[in-house]
Amino acid sequence: MKVDRFWLEETTLNEVIRSENDLMLGILLNALYDLLKKGRERRLALDYFLSKDEDWPFSFNFVCKHLGINRMEFLKTLGITECGQKLDIKKIKKLPKSIMPLKAGCN
Repeated sequence: MKVDRFWLEETTLNEVIRSENDLMLGILLNALYDLLKKGRERRLALDYFLSKDEDWPFSFNFVCKHLGINRMEFLKTLGITECGQKLDIKKIKKLPKSIMPLKAGCN
């Protein structure tokens, strides 16, 4: 992919990193909202959170590492066990407000 030199000069590394963080946070929030749904979407979201994949750039493990989120604490907060059998929807409904300080760019 060819990068326009003007774009590269005008865009700082911090802006690129912030965009990357915003995308990853958006993916995480989307998966949280999918847990509130029923059927296939909930199952896919639960599979996303329980996946052990660390190579795919948008996997839960990769996103947690990139954003500095403790994966196990996050799952515990959601009420998700490693086997995925326990899920507390009430906790999920509260979570998006509690993770807003994690918004990309806030340190």
